[in-house]
Amino acid sequence: MKKQLLFALASVFTMSTYAQTNVPNMSGVNIEKPFDKVMITGNETGPSNRGTGGGNATAASANGTIIGTTTYDLQTNGSVQNRLIKHADGTVSAVWTYSNSFDITASDRGTGYNYYNGTSWSAAPIARIESERGGWPSISPINGGELNTLHNTTSSVITMNKRPGKGTGAWAESNITSPTIDLVWNRSAVGGANGQSIHMVGVTAPIALSGSLYQGLDGALVYYRSIDGGASWDQQAVVLPGMTSTEFIGFSGDSYSIMSKGNTVVIAVYSDWADSFIMKSTDNGSTWTKTLFIDFPLDLYVANQAGGSDANNDGTPDTLSSTDNSGSLVIDNNGMAHVFYGNMRILDADLTDAGTTYFPYTNGLLYWNENMPTDSSEFIAWAEDFDNDGVVQNVNETDIARYFTSLASFPNASVDANGAIYVAYSAYMENTSNGSQAYRHVYLVKSDDGGCSWNQFEDMTPNDNFAECIFPSIANVTDDSVRFIYQEDIEPGLAVRGDLDAFGDNDIVYVSTPVNGLNAAILNCVTWVQGDLEFCAGDTTTINASCGSSYSWSTGATTANMDVTNHGAISVDITTSCATTITHNLVTTSPSGPPVISTTGAQFVCGSTPVVIGVTPVSLGTYLWSTGATTQDITVAAAGTYTVTVSNCGGTASKAILLNTEPTPSDAITIIGNATICEGSGTVGLSAVEGASWLWSNGNTNRTITLSTPSESGSYTCEIYNSCGDMVTSSAIAITINPQPVQPVISYLGGAVYTSTTADGYQWYMNANIIPGETNQTYDASLYPNETISVIVSNTFGCLSAESAGYVVGVSEIKNTLNHINVYPNPNNGIFDISFSAAKSAVYEVKITNIVGQVLFLNSISISGSNNRKVDLSSFDNGLYFITISSEGEENTYKLVIE
Repeated sequence: MKKQLLFALASVFTMSTYAQTNVPNMSGVNIEKPFDKVMITGNETGPSNRGTGGGNATAASANGTIIGTTTYDLQTNGSVQNRLIKHADGTVSAVWTYSNSFDITASDRGTGYNYYNGTSWSAAPIARIESERGGWPSISPINGGELNTLHNTTSSVITMNKRPGKGTGAWAESNITSPTIDLVWNRSAVGGANGQSIHMVGVTAPIALSGSLYQGLDGALVYYRSIDGGASWDQQAVVLPGMTSTEFIGFSGDSYSIMSKGNTVVIAVYSDWADSFIMKSTDNGSTWTKTLFIDFPLDLYVANQAGGSDANNDGTPDTLSSTDNSGSLVIDNNGMAHVFYGNMRILDADLTDAGTTYFPYTNGLLYWNENMPTDSSEFIAWAEDFDNDGVVQNVNETDIARYFTSLASFPNASVDANGAIYVAYSAYMENTSNGSQAYRHVYLVKSDDGGCSWNQFEDMTPNDNFAECIFPSIANVTDDSVRFIYQEDIEPGLAVRGDLDAFGDNDIVYVSTPVNGLNAAILNCVTWVQGDLEFCAGDTTTINASCGSSYSWSTGATTANMDVTNHGAISVDITTSCATTITHNLVTTSPSGPPVISTTGAQFVCGSTPVVIGVTPVSLGTYLWSTGATTQDITVAAAGTYTVTVSNCGGTASKAILLNTEPTPSDAITIIGNATICEGSGTVGLSAVEGASWLWSNGNTNRTITLSTPSESGSYTCEIYNSCGDMVTSSAIAITINPQPVQPVISYLGGAVYTSTTADGYQWYMNANIIPGETNQTYDASLYPNETISVIVSNTFGCLSAESAGYVVGVSEIKNTLNHINVYPNPNNGIFDISFSAAKSAVYEVKITNIVGQVLFLNSISISGSNNRKVDLSSFDNGLYFITISSEGEENTYKLVIE
């Protein structure tokens, strides 16, 4: 069987029809930033406080009809889902992620839904349609009714809401998945010959989000199918061939799309540090073919690996071009897939940091279809260069709003009955800012001829310059009008992620524009050539040129299609509707050593459930399996060894594939720490040694659980599942977390004696250092002026409290002063000095009495530090007297002899 090779695409801009908009440098301003994008699942609970500075308050939109609001302003991590349905009778259904809580916890979060009855929209919703919290809705028409799926964050499942009518009636709610596989960021599409097939994809929660490996993937992109309208699901959590751990580390949230038209189903994946590709099925999801549109130069790349992003092995990390994870997909009326995505430049040069970097001013919306070669996408739209300086950057901008995407991104596409393609996207506005950050508006670009030529793109939200317009979702049907919804507020950036703006209202705005009013001027033209460049000697291959008004081959032929029998150089000049000629230079060859076989597909079989195994395509290859099959992939339902022989005119090779029955996982549980701990002393962890998914007796579905509070004391077991669903239950493990005593409080008893609140044990500290032997409830601190004492208490379990607040020994300072007062000379003739050494600043009372207690002298003096006070008692009789010096409840008495 011949392998179809794709090659040589070109695009040309016609400046005569593009005078009002300049073509900028798509690499953008060379500003590099850390790629610290946080993938949001919706399970995040804080912090809810955000910066000030205006927040996300809204004003009434001047661009369309406001159909709802949300305070949760992240509608996607990357690609926008299918969120707008135009029904055959002219009615419209719309969904979005809704909340009115003004914080990231968003306990009321779920699907916001509104309906247009042909005349007007319903009132904006004030609650979600689901019974439990969730997000990321995806809506489709089915049987004249509606079907909506979303990620249920409360129960860690994908929830489906369905009803037979549209716009009214109760939603029937059910769960598609089970908590044993924590699936997030789902998308769904409805198709099949009878319109009853539901196709859904999602990513298993990665390790960074408390998930675990699934079939070796840290975030596996898995496929689900129902052929009976959601009553049952015959394919569940399937890792499709070509998307396994042999090709990928894992997949990122929302970096993919799914579409279905009849029995044709296409999944598009927009990776950044890996290959980007489509998976296509023409038999309603039973078998799949993988086609790359970006062959990323580094396989299985991990951030900060040796060499960084050095793709050409010259010792220097390279800046690479890739996607920004945000893309869109449409299937035309001939069943061909068209793909759109944001351009992005990425780099990994610092191998000591936490990750990689990206260039946020990278510009351009790229286009590819499955007749084009790999790595041949072309720009069809971009953010405009209003000041004509060759790059796009607002001069007032201090920091770009952090969406982690291209300046032209969040595309969403539709196709009409005539094959015209419409793409809505959000573009950076170089000429409009809030003083520190540039806004984004929703633009639209159109092709009337299936992707060969693209009209002048235009701003669809021009009536409110000071509005941030993002996340457009175009209707599934475009007819006399193109329809889309988008999110609008007055502040660039997000509250949920990135800028961490203050939470506020964000409007969901509906726009409908007649297609005959769109700009018809052609902006650029795209051409491509399709055929088999590799063929065996003596064979004939046909090469097809596309998108031209005329063709001129180097052989002299002038038709679009060309039969080739010889190997060597060949070229074709294609004249386009842009009045330009594009040349494609080609070289045809013959395969030269035997085929190299690389296997794909499943590694284990689950009971009698069919799985797919296969090999990667071989140029001009034929395939013969030990089962007798002659296809590239085969479906098998039993463990064993399967041999495939691949032949082409370069030779023959064979490979044996061992397919095992997945073993039942071990029931072993590891204790991380001690089984008995005190509250506040740390945590105890329980971790399953093996398994693909887990369900603990406390309902947790992570591989490892962490316990830290007395209420979590008890006996724990875990149901441990392999990827086939086989389960073992671990032995019970008893965990005891004893309570921590209440933090003690120190009280002063007088006389420099302090006491702690009552406990079972005590330990006193001086300036945070333990005082050996001081383990009573009271403590005499008279010898430690100006020092800070504290205490930690314990209970009968031996658990220690938090340290008490520090208590400065103030009374002991007075005591210390009084203990170090000197009266001299003594005896004396009635004239003497009282010396205060390093006295605490205070008022001291000096009282002199005779031996019968009569007060002969009384005076108050203010003393601070070292002081001498002279006293003259020369008029007193000779004899014995007493001097008493006191302050703040403390006093000392000294003898005085006058001779």
